[in-house]
Amino acid sequence: MAKFLNVSKQTVSNWENGNRIPDTLTLSKLADFFNCSVDYILGRSENRNGIISKANIDGSNYEFELDKSIFPNGITREQMINYIKELEERNKELEKEAEISRKLKEAGFDFNPDK
Repeated sequence: MAKFLNVSKQTVSNWENGNRIPDTLTLSKLADFFNCSVDYILGRSENRNGIISKANIDGSNYEFELDKSIFPNGITREQMINYIKELEERNKELEKEAEISRKLKEAGFDFNPDK
């Protein structure tokens, strides 16, 4: 592994013993070496090959499993995760706006200014 990562055996030993933490680039290489996600290496995920993002869209639950790869358009996994989270937040905002609009309409407010 040390040879694959172009580091010394002592460096690997320091990582294994918890004396040091690999930098971001090395963590990515380690994930490639072990065919797992960086989050799995860091102990932040039990899912070895990626993460599962859950979303509720139009009342339906969806699960997205994202692996550690780069998507065809060059977006990284982390960027995709952030994008999904942003979409989930925006969806919540739209649901709140729709509920407010429905309540205002029920109360007799007219949203069509042309009439």
